[in-house]
Amino acid sequence: FSAVGFILFLFAAWGIRKLSFLVKKTWNTDCSGEDLQHLVVRDVVLVDWRQKEYNAVVVEKIENMNGSWIKVEYDGKPFMFKNVETLPLNSPRLHLKEPGCEYKASIYPDEGRKVSFHVEPITD
Repeated sequence: FSAVGFILFLFAAWGIRKLSFLVKKTWNTDCSGEDLQHLVVRDVVLVDWRQKEYNAVVVEKIENMNGSWIKVEYDGKPFMFKNVETLPLNSPRLHLKEPGCEYKASIYPDEGRKVSFHVEPITD
């Protein structure tokens, strides 16, 4: 009985000129990183990729009614072929690189049980 059904299916499929089906498009809304709306072109960011952080520069900011994205270009071209990537602004892989520096703290205890300290930036 199944062989006859298969043959009938083949004849029915042979006569089909057009096959349509519904495709449902979904947006990726599971990004749970910080929302970096204040980023502008030429800002420096850190991007996670396989447990490593890479420096990148924002080269384009894209905003529309479906969301906001930035296009980043990696510094030093760490990848062989593709060194530009588009990421949503709330991607968990995207981090703001702070412009900070290192600090040296010196603690000075005195005889009266008081402590004073001095903090100064370390410059290269």
